[in-house]
Amino acid sequence: MRKDLLVVMLASILSSIGMGIFAPIYLLYYQKIGNYMEVTTAFGIFWIVLALLEAPFGHLSDKFGKRFFIVLGGILTSLVSVSYIFINTALELYFLEFVSGVATSMQTPAIQSIISEVAPKKNKGKIFGLFNSSANFSYGLASVLSGIIIGVFGINSIFVISSLFQISSTFIASKIKR
Repeated sequence: MRKDLLVVMLASILSSIGMGIFAPIYLLYYQKIGNYMEVTTAFGIFWIVLALLEAPFGHLSDKFGKRFFIVLGGILTSLVSVSYIFINTALELYFLEFVSGVATSMQTPAIQSIISEVAPKKNKGKIFGLFNSSANFSYGLASVLSGIIIGVFGINSIFVISSLFQISSTFIASKIKR
């Protein structure tokens, strides 16, 4: 495998750990901020923003370089993760989910494009499968560990740890040559 592919895979694993630590407590945590409608609206904002911006950011990453969008999205994701500690209202939650959607839409098409570019033609399915499996396994393992982390260090530790994994992922991704 080419170096960029290994770098993208490692960065994705670290990012998946950061997201996986937080994912199991998402709805429980946000119930303290708002009612079910507000929490589900926030969740929807993320996915709608992501859906609307992935194609434009994919085009921009082709034009201006994939590394830039992966790194910028990673920085934003890291800031969003730690910012959850400070939110108290549904409006603040909506804003963070909007920014999170923007950040993720910067990263996803650029990462997928790099994998598609550098994976050997005869092994693209295998490489995508390996990439997704490693990210999903990391996400799942981190999800299991999140309960232990909360029990030992408290719920706010999840956001700090998530942010640290996100920024570590970004640092690794900055080594991409594309």
